[in-house]
Amino acid sequence: MLCRDEVVGGVGFRWFGEEHAVGEVGYWIRRDGRGRGLTTRAVNLISRWAIEALGCERLQLRADEGNVASRRVAERAGFRCEGILRSVHYNARLGQRVNYVMYSLLPSELPGRVA
Repeated sequence: MLCRDEVVGGVGFRWFGEEHAVGEVGYWIRRDGRGRGLTTRAVNLISRWAIEALGCERLQLRADEGNVASRRVAERAGFRCEGILRSVHYNARLGQRVNYVMYSLLPSELPGRVA
């Protein structure tokens, strides 16, 4: 994502299980780029691309349980909360294991999509 000719964040897609048409979205944004809807817009765009262009049948997203802003992005982008993945990741910055919240988006749930 660009803002005033500077990279302020990024969004990516990877096949999590290509043979099953399951993909995963990830994103980050610098502090000075937050609060303007840039990340939600980017997640919406990559979600539409993954589902419509690649034929992704399930798009998933994991957010650190304590990262409320990241969780809000997922929810504003139409992803549904499925539950908590307990102690699934070691966060070296915190020096401890953390929980992730699992979200998913199915083709029929894509905002603005006609089935």
